[in-house]
Amino acid sequence: MWTKNKVFRRRWFRTIVGYTLVFVGVVGLFLPILQGTLLIMAGLLILKPRFLRKHLQKFKVQFKKSEIKTGK
Repeated sequence: MWTKNKVFRRRWFRTIVGYTLVFVGVVGLFLPILQGTLLIMAGLLILKPRFLRKHLQKFKVQFKKSEIKTGK
């Protein structure tokens, strides 16, 4: 069974990992070695999964529309 303490620790762990990934992603935007956008997306997915899924769905719809227009 999950106790309040375990849930609290898990939430803090996810928050720390999420913000760390976003921070490293922002640094990665300026360094050629790191994939900044990928790390930012991973951090946002950990922090706010519903928010990011909603926006990714909009992006997929727009991408498919542009794909149809270009004929690819």
